Amino acid sequence: MVAVASLKPRAWLLTFRSGSSKNEGEEIRLDLPEPVLALFEELPNPDCLLDGGTLPSVTTPPSHDCEIIFLPAGSATPFPLQKAAEGWIAEDPSGTGARQSVIEISFQGARVLRAVGKIVIVGDQDWPVRKGIAQFEWICKQLCRLEECIVNQWETSGEDATFFYLSRAGRSFQQRAGVTAAQTSAAKYWLIRAETLLDRSDLIAPPIARRVFLELCLRTEIAARMKAAERAVDAIHLLYEQAFMRLSEKREAGRSLLIEIFILLAILAEVALYVWELWF
Repeated sequence: MVAVASLKPRAWLLTFRSGSSKNEGEEIRLDLPEPVLALFEELPNPDCLLDGGTLPSVTTPPSHDCEIIFLPAGSATPFPLQKAAEGWIAEDPSGTGARQSVIEISFQGARVLRAVGKIVIVGDQDWPVRKGIAQFEWICKQLCRLEECIVNQWETSGEDATFFYLSRAGRSFQQRAGVTAAQTSAAKYWLIRAETLLDRSDLIAPPIARRVFLELCLRTEIAARMKAAERAVDAIHLLYEQAFMRLSEKREAGRSLLIEIFILLAILAEVALYVWELWF
């Protein structure tokens, strides 16, 4: 283990990539719920984040997913720098001067402060903690995106249910229902894999990374949020799967009826031709 006296304050920008990367920063591979690379781009010093002078304006979408500051524990970090980091993490990224909620977890004499898009690590090692943080931030990011999609889908689902049961839905609605049903199936599969990671946290190594991941999940109620998202996804999936299946059956029944009508017309034509030959 590196001695505390030899450590120095550090800062990174955390970005997630689904495939290989040519980034010169450090990479940590995450395998669950899906394979992804966590890329850590190191900055010259924490002042790059604390001052914000070298980062894009908050009015533009950031190219990174999370900002991380590491401070050695004890006297290795000047007190003004510790206070500046604590003030920085509580600042709302919107730039309005508002304060945001900060989660704090402690373990083995170390501390992790977490807010939306920001992390402060205080301790005598950073890599295991950063791995646990990366695993948590990836799941949290994907879950937040899924929750947003669910909220947006609720109103659409209500309108679609009314349209489907009270009118004659056509082919375009059937196609949209099939796409939505497939998307909800993929979301359900992701939730199952994410819940597997919560149940099998021993898959995360080393133990410090596992501890950080589980503590952050507990404080942000990730498990309960996943259960709620799973129920919502099931309800949406049921609606669109039933709509797609009923419209498919209806279309297939119409096709079968049309074929039977053609067969009946062919038989009648043959009978008419036979009668014509008999009489004339």
